[in-house]
Amino acid sequence: MAATRIQPSTREIFTTLEYGPVPESHACALAWLDTHNRLLGHYVNGMWLKPEHRNPAPCQDPITGENLASCLQAEAEDISAAVEAARITFKTWSQLPGTARGQHLTRLAKVIQKHQRLLWTLESLVTGRAVREVRDGDIPLAQQLLHYHALQAHAQDSALADWEPLGVIGLILPTSFSFLDMMWRVCPALAMGCTVVALVPPSFPTPLLLAQLDIAALFPAGLVNVVTGDRDHLTRCLALHQDVQAMWYFGSAQGSQFVEWASAGNLKPVWVNRDFPRAWDVEVQGSEQELSLHAARTKALWLPMGD
Repeated sequence: MAATRIQPSTREIFTTLEYGPVPESHACALAWLDTHNRLLGHYVNGMWLKPEHRNPAPCQDPITGENLASCLQAEAEDISAAVEAARITFKTWSQLPGTARGQHLTRLAKVIQKHQRLLWTLESLVTGRAVREVRDGDIPLAQQLLHYHALQAHAQDSALADWEPLGVIGLILPTSFSFLDMMWRVCPALAMGCTVVALVPPSFPTPLLLAQLDIAALFPAGLVNVVTGDRDHLTRCLALHQDVQAMWYFGSAQGSQFVEWASAGNLKPVWVNRDFPRAWDVEVQGSEQELSLHAARTKALWLPMGD
């Protein structure tokens, strides 16, 4: 039996002269938001977490002001759930050889390529940037980052044999957020064997989509956990949490000072930028190697000494 023809023929196109679908249309991004009933929660342990009695924050189109969706604001209990999921996953993820971690990162690059239209339309919709800027710039660069750090993970077994991953990293992303910002910061942590709890602004849902794609790439659940909410309150919760082994904070000098003070409780390493602008796509200012070193530590060697 002949296959059913869905696409119009050339004769029909020239007869009707109807417009086809616009490649830059935001329809697929809006459809993804509709699958969540325009209410986004947090992505923790490979699942959507939408707890009750949480205040919603609007996610708006910065150009038209239209309310696109609402994001639930996390509380201390949600941070604890995300940290616990990351802590449990770290036990298995850190034990994987660098080759296996590199394969996971390479697989994620392929998943991003498969879902790139959804990523670039959603990022363009919530940031107001041109589609071609995200499509031709951010998405290819994100895939290059994943391939680069996959190679770094491969080389880790020999080059960094005396180093070990820190553990759960609390990642506070800047308020002027983009999809690529998260990739610059998450990739080094994952390549070195750490797990991540990322705090993102509630008006930017792209990291939630990225965390969902991680599961599609067969990442272990709990490897990347994304929560949204009040920046100052949740930063305090992460900095004071005893199971968070390191803090990476991107924000003001005052916030950086507070993170350093609050993290002294369990002597967790801290990386802050004190609101210093950095061009992450410029090798001199970028921090792939810098953050990679801050995601690991030398193994402790106890040498018993006699009298």
